[in-house]
Amino acid sequence: MAALILEVQARGLNQYHKLKDFPITIGRAFDNDIILSDESVAAHHVCLYQDVDHNVYVTNFDNVPISLNNKTVQQPDKPLSLPSEIVLGNRKLRLLSADTPVATAKVKRCTGVFAPICNPVWTSVLLGLTIFSLVLNNYLDTTLQKDPLFYLSTLLPNVLALLAFTLAISGITRLVTHRWQIIPALNIAALFTLIPLIVIEVAQLGDYFFTSDSISDWLVTITNVILLPLLLFIYLWRVNNQSIRSALGVALLLSSPLLAYQIIDLVDQASTHAQFSTDPTYNQSLSSLDMRVKTTTSLEKFLDATKAQLPSQLPAKTP
Repeated sequence: MAALILEVQARGLNQYHKLKDFPITIGRAFDNDIILSDESVAAHHVCLYQDVDHNVYVTNFDNVPISLNNKTVQQPDKPLSLPSEIVLGNRKLRLLSADTPVATAKVKRCTGVFAPICNPVWTSVLLGLTIFSLVLNNYLDTTLQKDPLFYLSTLLPNVLALLAFTLAISGITRLVTHRWQIIPALNIAALFTLIPLIVIEVAQLGDYFFTSDSISDWLVTITNVILLPLLLFIYLWRVNNQSIRSALGVALLLSSPLLAYQIIDLVDQASTHAQFSTDPTYNQSLSSLDMRVKTTTSLEKFLDATKAQLPSQLPAKTP
């Protein structure tokens, strides 16, 4: 008969005890064979013993019933099957055979294209590039010359948001994989900040080139709704080795504020386009690189084209 193992499940890594010499007492007192440091467990809670046929029984020493394989019993009278689940207070135990198969090892895959994500040097470079891009973006968006402390004050909320997102990613991976992954999480948070900045710059060039706002609308929407959640999903699935369902759920959870903002923005745009506005809608993008698909229209041609369209929409003058 294979050796017996008692699994003590915990919030972190589970504890395992190989059972050899029966009987085995379990409780909170220090004279037990297996000590459980939980206030919901009695000083001497249960005892595991084995008969001549190697069947394992459990005896409850406490007045409070125990849970055995999802059934509440006061004093079990049948031998335990393998595996069996025993709940003492708030602690969950499992009686297993040493032949019980275990899941395949899940290790962090920092190889190939994912190697830079776990590299501290790459993290420093990416973080520096992200901070520089934030400062540059604030500088270009400011029309008047400002003191350097102004740019520092505008940078601080972005850095705090980046660190908060890093903590959220590493915290959730800690709950799932029992490991803090600060360096990879910081890389993902930096990419979440840097990618939208790059996309917006490219989108503005596209708006000017095609003389249309639809380029930026589509690129920003695709980035926020698809690209960034997909990036987080791939990180959790391929690097942290989480299951597809777990990685997808966490990616959607962490991306939900961004998704909610983008959905609200799309609804606002749709309602604005559906209503009449006295303000004309036209592309306002400017660029030092005068590269456009549409040719420039002179003011005279524009006024002539406008006059050609207006008469059909105005009532005829009566003599």
